[in-house]
Amino acid sequence: MPMSPEQSNQTSQSQASPIVPTVDAHQHYWQLARFAYGWNRQINLPEMLRDYMPPDILPQMQACGIQYSVVIQADNSVAETRWLLELARDYPHIAGVVGWVDLAAADAGETLDHLAGYPLFKGIRLMPLPQDEAGWQSLGGGLRALAARNFTCDLLPDEATLPAAIEAMRTHPETRFVINHFAGLPLTPGGIASWTAQMRPLAALPNVFLKCSAIQGLADPPPITAATLRPYLDSVLALFGAERLLFGSDWPVSTLSGPYAECIQVMREVTAALSDDEQAWLWGKTAAMTYRLRLQR
Repeated sequence: MPMSPEQSNQTSQSQASPIVPTVDAHQHYWQLARFAYGWNRQINLPEMLRDYMPPDILPQMQACGIQYSVVIQADNSVAETRWLLELARDYPHIAGVVGWVDLAAADAGETLDHLAGYPLFKGIRLMPLPQDEAGWQSLGGGLRALAARNFTCDLLPDEATLPAAIEAMRTHPETRFVINHFAGLPLTPGGIASWTAQMRPLAALPNVFLKCSAIQGLADPPPITAATLRPYLDSVLALFGAERLLFGSDWPVSTLSGPYAECIQVMREVTAALSDDEQAWLWGKTAAMTYRLRLQR
């Protein structure tokens, strides 16, 4: 939907003078010739079966007033993590890398120590997610190793895996968890009551942070609109507080549902009425604190 002149002017002003350094805390980059990327080959959509690299998104970020990104693993390999860290060295807009480590492996701590030698390594994303309590118990040592090194653990649950994940996060209060994509729960007009009930146990855990990410892919039905998103954002603001919320696009997976600029426009529209402090946390400060990012205005 085209922006009105007033909206366009407001967006331009916010892009020109961000309240704080702005962070897209969930992006992916990949080169199909390098790694297996089993998940997107299973999807087998033409849009996903091509390379996505920093120069593909950087001009769009700049046009939308987004200064930094946190890059999230797309392949379950330490080799891909090292490659992403090499990209981060070459592209200053990459403020941090969330990679992959087998937390059940006996040498998980040694692997984390190796990756700790890269200043932009910030944590791991747990993939695949355990299906039950026994699966989580096998990861206990790895989760404690993350906490001991002040690294984060990103998770992408769904309705089936969320209850076991909540119990595991309650069992490991020393570990900082970042829940991706509104916990994978759809954003459906009129569905806010049951959705909030599922979010409430997450918000009760002070070691859990929530990414307001992948809003385009979660919209049911699409496309995402401010009217659909607003009650959900209001709900998590009340539950978590802005200090525990991060913005992320999920680019380039998000391109299956809409352009990058649409994601930014809708988020700016629903956050425009928030206080300056709340906007500062959601658009950058929470990401900087959670992932220990070093940002310059």
